[in-house]
Amino acid sequence: MRNANDMLIVALVAGAIFSMGGVIFGIASLYPVLYYEGALEDTCTGRESSCLERTAEVCPVEGAACAEKCCEGQQVQYTIMSSVALFVADGAMLLYGELADRMGPRYCFGVGACLSWMGFVFLAMAHVIGADWAWYLATFAIGASGPGVFMGCLFLGEKHPHLHGVISAVSASMWDASALVLMLFNLVYFASTGWAQGEPPNASLPFIAGGWLLICVPLGAIAWRALPTLQMINHLRAAGAAGTQPLNENELAEPADVMVSAHMDAEGCVGKDDTSSAAKVDSHAEPEAMSATVEAAGAVQNDAADFFRCFCRKDTLLLLWFMSTYNLKSSFFITTFKDEVFALFNDVDTAERISTIFNLAFPLGGFLTSVVATVILNRLGEREDLYMLLVVVCALVLSFLNLLPYESTQLCAAVLFGPVRTLQWGCYFHFLSLPKRYPPQFVGRLLGYGNLVIAIAGDVPISLLNAFVVGSDIFDSAAARYVAVHAVLQLGLVCALALPWYLGKTLHRSNIHRSEGISPAEDL
Repeated sequence: MRNANDMLIVALVAGAIFSMGGVIFGIASLYPVLYYEGALEDTCTGRESSCLERTAEVCPVEGAACAEKCCEGQQVQYTIMSSVALFVADGAMLLYGELADRMGPRYCFGVGACLSWMGFVFLAMAHVIGADWAWYLATFAIGASGPGVFMGCLFLGEKHPHLHGVISAVSASMWDASALVLMLFNLVYFASTGWAQGEPPNASLPFIAGGWLLICVPLGAIAWRALPTLQMINHLRAAGAAGTQPLNENELAEPADVMVSAHMDAEGCVGKDDTSSAAKVDSHAEPEAMSATVEAAGAVQNDAADFFRCFCRKDTLLLLWFMSTYNLKSSFFITTFKDEVFALFNDVDTAERISTIFNLAFPLGGFLTSVVATVILNRLGEREDLYMLLVVVCALVLSFLNLLPYESTQLCAAVLFGPVRTLQWGCYFHFLSLPKRYPPQFVGRLLGYGNLVIAIAGDVPISLLNAFVVGSDIFDSAAARYVAVHAVLQLGLVCALALPWYLGKTLHRSNIHRSEGISPAEDL
């Protein structure tokens, strides 16, 4: 970062994403508060209006505290509510990608911020409303808001190209660090009760959520004002197209994948050789001063066939396999970790201690990892094979630790989860936004459709996996079923090693071709 203005921009990105971005990923920290509030207790026999009115008849689990589940049915409902919210947190990126590409990052960010504010309002009012749909709507809105806030802020990397790597790393770290928001809700809520069973809190959920709105509303307004408009984005992209172009995908692809078209890159993406043919002026284009260059960007953006070929390239598909598999692992980890630890060790204190460490280490570890991720992306930004190899190996190590049924390995997994997840998403966003691999006009849609695939494969199966663990009779115990689920996911991550191998192979081939003076057309 060059000056104080750069630091202010990065701080604004960090603050906006922290307050409204990946808040839903801390949903497990909110479970005790929701139990205390009596949310979704319909599935338990003899439900009363809140946990404060519980009796032995209402909550048949012997010794259950107000901050614990009344029955397995309630926990299943929480898992369903969480999986829906996590799905939209990933899948909504598709809509935001289209919105950002067609209307600009300000509209993208604005819609996300408004949904976030609406979610906190419903979270504050759900207990007063007294209906289960209010809790679902609150978590749905908070989940759906995050991608819009995140993607809008990510476009600041185009407005300030020298901060591209820093903004990618900081955005990814804040995306996970914002899970701390609901942990803060938890701490304030129970601190105000004096941690006494059955005592009503002095700082109620409406008070806490309302206070958070007083922070994120003005912060969101300031961030919205700092974002580039669609006209500015088009101008910056067109100016880049008219100048010196970065390395294009021609030089990274295998000869067998090269298209015959002279203005297309190796797998159908528009490359640097397309600028002359794309910059044809339409009579209905922008004003004369910008018509040719803006039309060049528009021609690429509206070419659905080019985008589809970009999306179906081998490197993109391998990346999505890794992200989907590890996202399923991560989402299952987030929503069931406390129950899994209890099933493994059958000890409430151990489960409570390790899950508390996880709830704190997840966002804090992600935040602290932003520095490491920034250094890695700055130093290895042109070597996608190396930083993707690092990410896949880290994911494998974490998954292996979680697979082992020992307290020490579960504790290590809880501590490492945040850093690995931050590094994973930071490298993912950096990879998809590299101009040498993908035309900038496709970045929004690549993130959108990519995250939709990740959401379908990585979030939808959570409820099925949880139902298998809780309700199935296969194997001897729930602990054995947890191990079986993680073993299958581990095999999927092993297959993801094909991604860095393929990237290294294509990079090596491109280096040979450059040394031999082979042009993209001769690479057939």
